[in-house]
Amino acid sequence: MANKMWTADRSVEWLKRTTAFGVLGVYTHVEVTEVVAYRDDEPKTPINVFSIAVLEARLADSSTRPAFLHGKDRVRLRSLNGWAFGVVRYVTELACLVPSYETFSSQSVWNLGGVPLRIGDMMAVAPQFVPPDSSESTPLNRMLKNNFWSGSYILELFDISKSNLGVFLEKPQRLQELSDRVQERVPLQLASLADRLGNIVLQLPCTSLLGTFRMTDDGFSVEVAWHPQVTPRPLRAVTSMEFDGAVCGYGSVPLNSSTANLNTRDNSGGSKHLIWDESNELILAATSTTYYVHQVGIKPSINVPEPRVFNCVEDDGSLSSKRVALRMSLPKQLVGESSQHTFREWTHKRIYKDEQTRLEQTRHFVQYRPDPGNPVASRRKAIDDIRFLIDQYGKGGVWLWDPYLSARDLLDTLFHCRHSGAPMRALTDGMEPRERASPKDVGAPMKAYFRRKAKRQEAARAGRTGPVKTFIDDQRAALSRAGGNLQGLVLEYRIRTGQTGLKFHDRFLIFPRPDETPLAWSLGTSVNGAGKAHHILQRVDNGRLILDAFAELWDQLAGSRHLIWKTP
Repeated sequence: MANKMWTADRSVEWLKRTTAFGVLGVYTHVEVTEVVAYRDDEPKTPINVFSIAVLEARLADSSTRPAFLHGKDRVRLRSLNGWAFGVVRYVTELACLVPSYETFSSQSVWNLGGVPLRIGDMMAVAPQFVPPDSSESTPLNRMLKNNFWSGSYILELFDISKSNLGVFLEKPQRLQELSDRVQERVPLQLASLADRLGNIVLQLPCTSLLGTFRMTDDGFSVEVAWHPQVTPRPLRAVTSMEFDGAVCGYGSVPLNSSTANLNTRDNSGGSKHLIWDESNELILAATSTTYYVHQVGIKPSINVPEPRVFNCVEDDGSLSSKRVALRMSLPKQLVGESSQHTFREWTHKRIYKDEQTRLEQTRHFVQYRPDPGNPVASRRKAIDDIRFLIDQYGKGGVWLWDPYLSARDLLDTLFHCRHSGAPMRALTDGMEPRERASPKDVGAPMKAYFRRKAKRQEAARAGRTGPVKTFIDDQRAALSRAGGNLQGLVLEYRIRTGQTGLKFHDRFLIFPRPDETPLAWSLGTSVNGAGKAHHILQRVDNGRLILDAFAELWDQLAGSRHLIWKTP
């Protein structure tokens, strides 16, 4: 569906207005950084991976020709053959920017640096204002340059198809590797902003003034300092404060001088501030959500003269002496005035309980405490929670990572996926669950441990013979016997064996979600033990890192000797 609200032609008109002297800043030049790709079959055609053009004030003779920041050698990725990459930097005069944008608007060609870039299906996006990071960070600041002070406008050409960059969507670890290599030269975190692949971003830092907000007893004060070359003009300062979803404070005052006070009658929540240029209808400064500190607790400590001395047991049974320097904590000291909003503590307690309930309902955090009198209930709930996550997020695929994974576990989990055709992967280390010992046989756990260890060592030497072959045969037999008609099931089951790939102890449920951010849950225990003993199921912060680690190991196990079972 076409964007009817904003067009490239409107971007051109907006650029002409905002790049005028003193409107947003004092601009003379544009610093351009381009991350480009080259395919080996088309080595002279640069493909735009990501480009950012930052408007700046520089000396008259500051223009430079495009040059690779890494020298003549192009960057190669271990995870992607047939492609090379480069980071190009150049500086051009501001007068070149609008004509280049007009060329794009009329011909869909981007040629600011003199060499046309191959671009995707680009859509012009309306201007956005990006404040600097404060108590809360703004994701777009990971790609902007030095957005520390008043903030920046961005004007974006958005690649809505990513047709030139599908190799990164197929295997996200490629993007992570490219991002790491790019950051050796410039601070662009491409992997954390995969949605911006293929985009062209114009950054207009707001440098006409510097705005500062400070907390007062009954609200906030604002002070502005204009750029020496910019003529001051009437502004408006606006602030709002929220707590628990309610607007608990608000203020708006004209700024006819350099300072003003905003009486909000409350300053205990998360505040947002903004300076508005009424004549140009533009933001000149803004903040992200900011929490002001009323009081700080300091926990001092002192060194204890006598260290702790003990021995560690090495692998060969010998003892190695260790010394640990100790510190003694002193009573906490409070600095600053105590909050006048003590009634908020009751709300904070309720918010904590609400969040705990929400996390359990969404399975972001679930704690299992089996009842000795009814262990079956906890086991059933744990398996049901895994199935719930698979139903909720498994449309784009499900990957299950567990060293003790077995055919029975797959039948209990992945076979219950309701998404027909969803690509699923299962990875095991072929480890057997521990044997239950008789209460009288106190040495049984140790004996079982050494038996398992001997089997693993034998399997590592023998490859797919002996215990490993028996395990694989057993898995295939179990799935053949109980797998049913396999309707809509797309599943590949592999084993790490021999010297290929690292041994693992990880238990994760991963959702690749090709069109969205990957998600991952730590199971806290193997599937065969879920709900049987205390453990915690929790969503991890960065699912992409877990996905990349799994994918790297999975690719190492691509040989037929690691394949247990596959359908179709």
